[in-house]
Amino acid sequence: MKRGWRALLLVLCCLLLDGCGGAEFDMEAVRETYTQALGMTAEADITTHSGVLADYTVSFARQDGVSTVTLLAPESLAGISARMYEGRAEIEYEDAAIESLLPPIGGFTPADALDGVVEDLCGGVPVDYCAENVGDVSCIALTFETAAGEYAGQKRVWIDAQTLGVVRAEFYLDGQMVMSMSVRGFAFSGSRPDVTGQNG
Repeated sequence: MKRGWRALLLVLCCLLLDGCGGAEFDMEAVRETYTQALGMTAEADITTHSGVLADYTVSFARQDGVSTVTLLAPESLAGISARMYEGRAEIEYEDAAIESLLPPIGGFTPADALDGVVEDLCGGVPVDYCAENVGDVSCIALTFETAAGEYAGQKRVWIDAQTLGVVRAEFYLDGQMVMSMSVRGFAFSGSRPDVTGQNG
């Protein structure tokens, strides 16, 4: 039985290493980059595609595992922020803060889209990946699948092949795209000390 599991694991590893489009890819390096970074910042343009089309622009900052997203556009919502941490969300506006439940489908709304993608890159396992270009940027396109309540959720995430920063993402529920996100200026700041190997 153990040999069967080992053989299956070997086949899965080979498939993961092969990917598509001849890309060389190390998910562990991506995971370490995201989990070891002390901070991350970016801005994103997000379009919702289900129902009425709506466009949003957000600024994103993550420090020590706590993410803050501030709406920059539309103007009627500009200045509203959401902090996400430990499975909770807190909405802040004009120095007032109220605790809020996360959306029923976490990571599939403009407020928590980029935070959800970062969480996937910190601990998720992609079911597929390919080398693709987004404009003139060489990227690795990753596909993550998740159960989103009664829906089958899927995210396609493009990261810069050199910097590993998020460039673009598309969000699907039951095969239908419900949101797309274009990210600019994604940057990492600082890193946690490497404590591996200190006991040897």
